[in-house]
Amino acid sequence: ASPSDLSPALLAYLAKDSYHWVRLWVARNAEMPINELTVLAKDEHMDVRRAVARNPKCPKNLLKQLAHDDVSWVRAAVAYQENASVDLMMKLQDDDDEDVLCGVANNVHTPQTVLQRLAQSHNDDIRRGVILNPHATRKTLLPLLHDPYYLHRLLLVSNKALFDEDRWTMHDDSDFSVRFIVFRWFARKFMK
Repeated sequence: ASPSDLSPALLAYLAKDSYHWVRLWVARNAEMPINELTVLAKDEHMDVRRAVARNPKCPKNLLKQLAHDDVSWVRAAVAYQENASVDLMMKLQDDDDEDVLCGVANNVHTPQTVLQRLAQSHNDDIRRGVILNPHATRKTLLPLLHDPYYLHRLLLVSNKALFDEDRWTMHDDSDFSVRFIVFRWFARKFMK
């Protein structure tokens, strides 16, 4: 069900398989016809609906539909989807599930104002999503230089959105490994 060289007819046939794992893999297949994805987006098994949301060619109208799914794991797949729109990120920012919010924090279409709010979350995973978002701006990331979780501060040392003077503020960090990474960063920079 997952090879990219399956014919549309075979994909349509497999989409009706009684075993939900087959439908799951068909739903993730990037060559799946849109009309078949539309049917699978209403599948009784949440794993199949999640697979539709994870399909790299899932159209925006199906993502919008799946963003209202009763199962948070399906909504989280929408939040992580590269094709999801800014409007969907704005809607999903109000979700109460941490997996959904982690996806919103990671998504490159999430507006900076939303990322700035998520950077203040009490949840480590959500804040990490902001740090790992390649479109998070310096302004969004600066408050995280004092994040209580040392791993986040380690990740920020190599973040391209930050300036060297931002990194240097961590040279006397309370955690040895953060201090070590900061000094290593500058040593490598000046050795070039």
